[in-house]
Amino acid sequence: MRNGCFRNGCCGKCGKVMRFFDRENEIARLRRAHDVSAKSAQFTVLTGRRRIGKTSLVLNAFSGEPLLYFFVARKA
Repeated sequence: MRNGCFRNGCCGKCGKVMRFFDRENEIARLRRAHDVSAKSAQFTVLTGRRRIGKTSLVLNAFSGEPLLYFFVARKA
C-alpha cells in the first residue's frame, strides 16, 4: 500500500479509476447468481488465491447497486 492506494487499483480515497480487463465471463456469472438469488435465497462464496482481484471483481460487477459484502480473514 502506498499513499492509501493498493498496488493493483485504487482504495477509493484518491479518486483514481482502476482499469478492469478481461473479466466479462466472471462478471456475467456473478450477475446470474444475483438474478437467481432474487427468486430464491442464495449465498454466493467467492474464493481464490490472495491479491488476484476477488474483491475488485465483486465491487466492479455490482457498482452502483446495493451490496452486502462480508470479508472473512483466515487465521492460521
